[in-house]
Amino acid sequence: MLLNITDYTDILPERNGIIERVWFLRSDNGQVNHHLLPTNRADLLINAGSPMYYDDILAPDAHIAGARNYPSKIRHEGLLRVVGLTFSPYGLSMMTNGRVSEFNGRIAAVENAVSGLSSHLKMIKDHSRPESSMITDICRAVICSANSSRVPDPRFRGMIDDLRRGDIPRNVDDLCARSGYSKRMLERLFHAFIGNTPKEYLRKERFGRIVRIMGSSMRKSLLPDLNLTTLAYDFEFCDQSHMIREFKRFSGVTPSAYRAADYVKGLCGQM
Repeated sequence: MLLNITDYTDILPERNGIIERVWFLRSDNGQVNHHLLPTNRADLLINAGSPMYYDDILAPDAHIAGARNYPSKIRHEGLLRVVGLTFSPYGLSMMTNGRVSEFNGRIAAVENAVSGLSSHLKMIKDHSRPESSMITDICRAVICSANSSRVPDPRFRGMIDDLRRGDIPRNVDDLCARSGYSKRMLERLFHAFIGNTPKEYLRKERFGRIVRIMGSSMRKSLLPDLNLTTLAYDFEFCDQSHMIREFKRFSGVTPSAYRAADYVKGLCGQM
């Protein structure tokens, strides 16, 4: 089943480095089963429709879906009305005083994750209002709830922004050389603001880039022309077998099986 997805990312030009993407999902009636792929981004989801389940776990109406290291599934039946905010890789660290790693692979109610935000969302969440007005207010509430003392330094933010644009080094040593950080300092910064190791972060960014290229090829019906050997070379894997193993580690299937099944790229973070 195809979802009606509206992108509202440009609705609030000033997102203070916290929010990377804003979207709205709509489905009037039907059954939705989606594969969720690993991602370095956490999401805030506000569901005003029927219940939503992650791997058969019921999600709160307003919840944080943490970054994922492994594939999972999301299930929903009936009316679907979801406002989604995808955080920047370090965005969630600016929203909570807890350790970001505690949210990895978890679903957490907003009231347990970000102090004060839940009450703001209850006042804003009114799907009788125009979507754009409601979503703008939600974005502003999120930005106002951010902890200004948790903002990463400009050099670290610039490094992460380069990675987000697809400039992914081959390994952590290359990242250290490029950024000027020592390996120990890089580990500390990633632990504090990302909740993962630099190595795992780079692996998931590379995987995400490959998925987006494959997704683009699917939409343009160019999959037969997508050469896995070239893809492995472009992303600096040792060889094609290495890329296939890495792809299967994160998706659960080989690239060929992924293409044949036309997997959905995920509801959160990989859409």
